[in-house]
Amino acid sequence: MSEAKGDSRVTEVQEWLNETYGAQSWFTKLTVDGMTGAGTCKALCKALQYEIGVKNVDGVIGAGTLAVCPTIGATVTNTNLIKIIQCGFYCKGYECGGITGHYGATVEIAAQKFKMDAGFDAGNGELQPIFIRALLNTDAFVLVKNGKDYVREAQQYLNNTYIVKLSNWALIPCNGIPDRNMMKAIIAGLQYEEANHSTSGVDGIYGKNTLSKAPTLSSGTAKTAYVKIVQMCLMCMMETNAGMDGAFGSALKKQIEEFQKFYCLSGVTSGTVDRITWASLLSSKGETSRAAKACDTSTVLNYAKAKSLYDAGYRYVGRYLSGTVGGKRSKAMTAEEIADIFKAGLRIFAIFQEGTPSLNRYTATVGKEEAQKAVMAARQLGIPENAIIYFAIDYDVMDKDIERVKRYFEGIKRVINRYGKYYRVGIYGARNVCTKICESGLAESCFVSDMSTGFSGNLGYKIPKNWAFDQFHEYQFSSLDGTFGLDKNGYSGQYSGFDTVTVDNQMIPDVSDEYRKKKASALLNTIGIPLPSNFQWGNKWTIELPGAEVTICVYKSASKLPSTEGMLSFNISDGEIDTTLEEKMKDVYGKLDSKFTKDIGLTTPSAMFGMATQIENGEISYSYGIDIEGNLIFKCVSKQVLRSEGPVEYSNGYEFEYKIHKSDEQDPETDKVYDFEEIRAKIEAQDPVTQILFFITIIIVAAKAAVELVLTVIRIIVWILGRFLA
Repeated sequence: MSEAKGDSRVTEVQEWLNETYGAQSWFTKLTVDGMTGAGTCKALCKALQYEIGVKNVDGVIGAGTLAVCPTIGATVTNTNLIKIIQCGFYCKGYECGGITGHYGATVEIAAQKFKMDAGFDAGNGELQPIFIRALLNTDAFVLVKNGKDYVREAQQYLNNTYIVKLSNWALIPCNGIPDRNMMKAIIAGLQYEEANHSTSGVDGIYGKNTLSKAPTLSSGTAKTAYVKIVQMCLMCMMETNAGMDGAFGSALKKQIEEFQKFYCLSGVTSGTVDRITWASLLSSKGETSRAAKACDTSTVLNYAKAKSLYDAGYRYVGRYLSGTVGGKRSKAMTAEEIADIFKAGLRIFAIFQEGTPSLNRYTATVGKEEAQKAVMAARQLGIPENAIIYFAIDYDVMDKDIERVKRYFEGIKRVINRYGKYYRVGIYGARNVCTKICESGLAESCFVSDMSTGFSGNLGYKIPKNWAFDQFHEYQFSSLDGTFGLDKNGYSGQYSGFDTVTVDNQMIPDVSDEYRKKKASALLNTIGIPLPSNFQWGNKWTIELPGAEVTICVYKSASKLPSTEGMLSFNISDGEIDTTLEEKMKDVYGKLDSKFTKDIGLTTPSAMFGMATQIENGEISYSYGIDIEGNLIFKCVSKQVLRSEGPVEYSNGYEFEYKIHKSDEQDPETDKVYDFEEIRAKIEAQDPVTQILFFITIIIVAAKAAVELVLTVIRIIVWILGRFLA
């Protein structure tokens, strides 16, 4: 039996499935971990199919399985069927009296509770096929974290009012989270109402036919079923409690007005659910014939094309920083094109998209590479400081894959930060991925691909609150200089692009004094040293400690640092140090006595790398020795590259000196008088990696040092020399 990490009841389920069906060719043995997941649920579905005689045991409960699936209750004689139901209850979190094969009162109570959670009356405790399918999947029918009661009420209403009437439709989750399933059910409900309560043609897919039959609704309407559908749409598209009473009063009118305003819908009647409003309530792209102020294109524009766009009512155009279309036609902006666009009266917003969209390409490494390309292209074109670059995620990213995209944007953010945030990060993508990336602080503006109505991240999701552009229709635009492909974009006014460029010989401008100080402060904070109130570049200051002193100086350029000739050095790239050094540091600190780690606040090795993370790109050099007074001296010189390209580089420089005063007093804990010459000689005898380790020890401990920790510094050094290196 494997040790379970999750629910003990789910462990029982997995063990029972393995024992009962392990010999069957269609069964894949489950990992017994107590975790309900897709694998366990699929195994239960396969077991059901096997027990009811389905020939193709594939774990998918579709029309064929439902057609032969019996209602399961107390009269069922196949005990394995009852056990499968009991397993389903345990995986869903309902108590059912064990996996006994007996459909008694406890199972009936669980069945009644489950049906009520799905939006139905309790009934007699039997489970019909529609409920069995819902039981044997991973969907939640109880309120989950961040779920809303009013959304759950709507989900239950959809199940009870519409889904149950539709042949072979699965019940939607009732978890309080609006999503694609809920939105599809809402559309199905609208189609059902439009068809006068007929299920013919009800497919839950939005189209022109569905839109054309939707009635115009305004205050006081008696069409309560349609009003409820509008209220449920608002729950998804505005994440607001619009009620479920079917009444179109002043409160709902105000919510409709807010929806129209937030989505910047043109050509609508304020507070009325008209055709354009219906379209945006039901679909991410909305009514594609509506007017738009913004657009984007992969075509390199000339004056005639740009002027035609202006004359058509467009004021903002999205253009690409680099790349080609199909590996043949360039889509990259040119200086001449920018001049023509500005001459025509348009503003520009910048887009970066290269490569074939796939999950595999969304890595931190690719993010860094592409951010570097984007910044260089933008600087070559003279795009001004503070402009937003929209990095494209033209892919249907599922919730489970958001973390991959986060890593891509972490790489982008790292490079953008390296340039002193000269440019800002935006994201192009579906609603859900845009929202999640911005909530993570990795982008600040959204260019939403609402035209991709089939993306799971669009249907049922609210447009991000920080949306700037909303791509909703692709068509062939006729200009004074021929036709070309154009995407219509809604415009929110939250970002207006740029209408000037400045091209000069200084491709990489210097960073601001404020930014330099911010980076210096962040670096010093990692070792516990604040910038003094009277801080000046190049001026040293000293922190006195009993038995020691720390002297620090920060320079406005690493070129002003003293020579590092003869010092031991290591490089830092993208916040990471050499792997060999990192592993050795972890090894040493992992073996430190707990007293030392407690004294200096280093409970995990990660605390050691804060300095490298803040430097991000640069170099640390160090030396040690004994001065003429016999004091033990550790020196550190650090270069922090803030921005660079080719021969152009801007940096901060840091100089540290940690002096431990010579003392003939005994350490009260060890009864030793420490011989600094002996310590220096032993350090010098070690390999360079180990010597660097001692330097980092000194810097970190000195930084953490409260006044009584000077002896701790020496104790750690002696401990490492005498016990780890022995």
